[in-house]
Amino acid sequence: MMNFARPWIYAVPFSTLLLTQCQKENAAESAPKSVVEAVVEEVAESMGLPVGLSAEERARIVPITGMVKADVDGVASLKQVGEGLAKLRGLKAWEFFTELAPGAPGAETGGMGSFAQVLGPQSSQEWVMVFGKGMKDFLSNLRVIQGRLSYYQYRDLSRTAAESVVKGDLEGMENMESLGQGSLLEGISGDMKMFLPALKELSIPPLLFGVQIEDEEERVMTSGQISQLLAMVGQQSELVAFEAGGGSFTGLKLEGAMVAEQMEANAAELSAQFGSEVAQELISLVREKQVVMASATMGQYVMLYLGPDVESCPLAESLDDSLAANSEVSFIDGFQGKATYGFLYGSKEVLSTGLENSSISDTVSGVIDGLREAEGFGDPRELIALLGLVEDHQEALMKFYSADTFGGMISEDGGLVFDTFGGIEITGNRQGKALSLGSLGEGERTLLFADGMASTDYQKAMHEYLDLLCTIAYTAAQHVAGLEPATPEMARFSEWFQVFDENARENLLKVWNGITQADAGLGAERALVVDLAGAMPSVPGIPPAVVEKVSIPRASYVAAVKDRAQLGEAWLEMEGGLRGLLVEAREMGAGDFSLPAPTSSEKDGQITWYYDLAAYSDDAKPSVTLNDDWFAASTSRHQALELLDKAAQADSDGGRVGAWLKLDLDVLSDYLSETLAVVEEQGAELFPHPDQWEKFQQSLPKIRQGIAALEEFKEVTIHEREEGGQRRTTFRISMD
Repeated sequence: MMNFARPWIYAVPFSTLLLTQCQKENAAESAPKSVVEAVVEEVAESMGLPVGLSAEERARIVPITGMVKADVDGVASLKQVGEGLAKLRGLKAWEFFTELAPGAPGAETGGMGSFAQVLGPQSSQEWVMVFGKGMKDFLSNLRVIQGRLSYYQYRDLSRTAAESVVKGDLEGMENMESLGQGSLLEGISGDMKMFLPALKELSIPPLLFGVQIEDEEERVMTSGQISQLLAMVGQQSELVAFEAGGGSFTGLKLEGAMVAEQMEANAAELSAQFGSEVAQELISLVREKQVVMASATMGQYVMLYLGPDVESCPLAESLDDSLAANSEVSFIDGFQGKATYGFLYGSKEVLSTGLENSSISDTVSGVIDGLREAEGFGDPRELIALLGLVEDHQEALMKFYSADTFGGMISEDGGLVFDTFGGIEITGNRQGKALSLGSLGEGERTLLFADGMASTDYQKAMHEYLDLLCTIAYTAAQHVAGLEPATPEMARFSEWFQVFDENARENLLKVWNGITQADAGLGAERALVVDLAGAMPSVPGIPPAVVEKVSIPRASYVAAVKDRAQLGEAWLEMEGGLRGLLVEAREMGAGDFSLPAPTSSEKDGQITWYYDLAAYSDDAKPSVTLNDDWFAASTSRHQALELLDKAAQADSDGGRVGAWLKLDLDVLSDYLSETLAVVEEQGAELFPHPDQWEKFQQSLPKIRQGIAALEEFKEVTIHEREEGGQRRTTFRISMD
């Protein structure tokens, strides 16, 4: 977000405007709102401040925003559905994939045909789904219920798994989910009192479904089908009729009293299962529940509402009270004049609730208690102590996440564009920083280029979390190996673990520690480059003409250097671990493995280590290149040197801001076409057996069809950056 050095300056013209209006005997109060807005916009424009669209203008871009209340928790809209489905079915790619998987659902009707019939007729112009106010409480109460269910599920799963291991019953481990169902239900029944507060507060959130249908006959037919469905559902329910958002809804109210009466008829069984007190509380809370289901036709929209009562229907009574008037959807403003096909909105309150309710404490507690209850599993105190740390590490990770209002738009701009705004993000990922490595992705045959700033603190916390999970897995295996083996299979497992513990564990730790240390020695900006410009090495069995004409992929990982000495130490740690693993494998008779000493070359403070095997070309030599500023790990020594030369001239001034990824499908389709031509030309030598060559020729039409389908697409790009103090991510599929 832009910061101003002297924000008080901007109060002067606004104060002048305010005093002028007051001297005119509050003329603004009686003037049309549009006049006041025009004056404010004129002043804002003169000061270079952004001017947002009016609610009316936003509603023209996304009609549903002008129809629903400003405080709704979520909205999803898909526009021009019929047209979009027609375009999708017209693609060569769609024909290719439906022929490739003829048994896929809906393939016989163009793939999406059956899906479209479920949600509305082919003339549908828009599908909408609205989550009214109340999702926060619904999710919180649902989380309590899910948490308790998760506890019992994982308690029984871990106990069953532990006891199966003790008995050597590996089939029991495979079927442990079904084996634990009885005790799972028993545990829930005995703990039903803990579910009651959440069940009492739990109610269906207000939900609104709608479909815009231009054809009147189809609209009337769809409305009639919904009415028939409601009549079938609630033959003994109370009829309701109410007005909302200018629409006349008719439907029914499903009273919990009907269900409660059925429960009372089975009160003895409920009391036997839950106890009489809990059974009566269950019946009472069910009696208080109700669900309203009603439909209405509003212009070209057929609406279906489900909610706890008629008052919660999320339709707005006026444009001023609608979501379009809410500044939280100001991201719509940037799409004025563009063809839009979809809209998403999620309130900050709901997303924050999702983060707050993401704890796995119930799951971990269930696993711990299951291990404690397992018969014959020994003393798992060390394993339990480690499991107790999982929640702390998860909380440490979750501190890096923050929630903001989420928005999304689907538009057309030389292809299909998906834009998202806000939502859940990792803090400290430097989305507002300018990148300097953009030139690394400008090669003619670059297939994939990704560039961004890493959140080093987050990565450190993630490494610590992974360390803990690996330690837990090792400790669990160690505990199992120490048990008295009940079967030959378990005895072999104990022997295998002993071999691993004595021969591989220490070296694997060296490799992992080296990777962690290397990551800590790298700076924030990192890039991945994959191109299709490598020279193919001479390989036995490959004709020389193929080697000469076909290029191979090259991949390099480039990153800024934060601590060169640390990177050197990390390499020694990793190499030592790898060599140790290969030595142990050779001594165990697993094969004659060896890691050759890397060749090094140094120039102007830049050093490259690579494996100089005679059979390989420079583009097939794994290498690591390092100088004071940049690091590159590559499959190609030649590519690494090229990229670091470009990195040395990198400049962040005027560079792209945020994270960037580009997949060039033109490069891929050209490469496939060129390679296919060479393979066809040299087929007799590449396929020495006639039946292999014949099978390849039979598959040629499908291969060519796949390449032709790919040629419809130009590139895929993803750009994540900070705009106006908010994260924005643009996913673009460009078409030729």
